[in-house]
Amino acid sequence: MEARNQQIQQETQYAIEAQLTDTRARAADYARRLSGAGAATDSDSGGGRVPGAGDPAAGTNRARAQAVLADDLAICSENTVKAAGWLEWWQRAK
Repeated sequence: MEARNQQIQQETQYAIEAQLTDTRARAADYARRLSGAGAATDSDSGGGRVPGAGDPAAGTNRARAQAVLADDLAICSENTVKAAGWLEWWQRAK
């Protein structure tokens, strides 16, 4: 029984590691695509600003938000894969 559970654990660990590699790549790609999507231009921001004159703080805030988004996507994606993998292990091992 112990050898069987050890084998199941090993198989599950390998599967999780493979899924994590794929998930990390997809999360990073998705974050990159989102970081360029929906960015407001100066022409549609209104407020009497000179066209083409960007707000320096907006660029910094956008960069921070993109970094947080990328981190959150990575963390949530990884945790989802791990939880699903160990749930599968538990169902096979019992």
